[in-house]
Amino acid sequence: MSAAKIDLNLRPSVMIVDDNQLVLTLLARMLQNEYNITEFMDARSALAAVKTGKIPDVIISDIMMPEMDGQAFYEEIRKLGSYSTRFLFITGGAVTEESLEFERKMAVLGRLLLKPFEADQLHAALNETLTLQGALEYEHEACPEKRLATSPKAGYPDPSRLSELEEYVSLDILRSQYQKLHGQMQHLIANAPQLEIEELAYNAHKLAGAAGMLGISDIAYRLRGCQNAAAVGDRGEATSQLAEIPALTAAFATFVADHALK
Repeated sequence: MSAAKIDLNLRPSVMIVDDNQLVLTLLARMLQNEYNITEFMDARSALAAVKTGKIPDVIISDIMMPEMDGQAFYEEIRKLGSYSTRFLFITGGAVTEESLEFERKMAVLGRLLLKPFEADQLHAALNETLTLQGALEYEHEACPEKRLATSPKAGYPDPSRLSELEEYVSLDILRSQYQKLHGQMQHLIANAPQLEIEELAYNAHKLAGAAGMLGISDIAYRLRGCQNAAAVGDRGEATSQLAEIPALTAAFATFVADHALK
């Protein structure tokens, strides 16, 4: 059935919770034609909305978030009823032992997606989650065939990933997000020596997720290396991983400048 012909009242409802505006925007754009979407940048606001309204068919939630993380959010929702199977977690990697253990648990239950993921992976995970709820009232249209992978230049987004993003996000938003990421990476590199090790791990985690979602795999890889080293208190290795990034961000800056002119 075409998404355009689906009664909005019959669409499954999906709540998205992520403190990264880029991820929130991308997920909403990927899903808005087939689901009724609500978006929240923090788990406390999402929890308050659930308590005062209807529980959504699926809750897509990040795990690492400030104030209330995904695990705490999950436990609070469970207190409201038998809603644990409605969760689908997304993560760029754990920062603490506790969050790592929770990720393992969710992975075993089939409720975990690792960033970056493609649209067809997201739809498949949603379909499986909705089937558990008996909430899948229609079949989604098949996702387009995957494009052949092309190796990107160092510091540049993967071309196939960029093409996919352009299907869901306007060029103005995409340019803005690339420019924002470039500025955030420069800020992290400049301020890393002054950051507490836990803060360094968290900031690297967030930027790794954003870089991955934007298809800049080599930068995401180095940021994740920094995150993993900082998470175990190894500042030397974290610094070493960060030291590999400036050359990549210089290339990325060229891409950002070129992309802004298109």
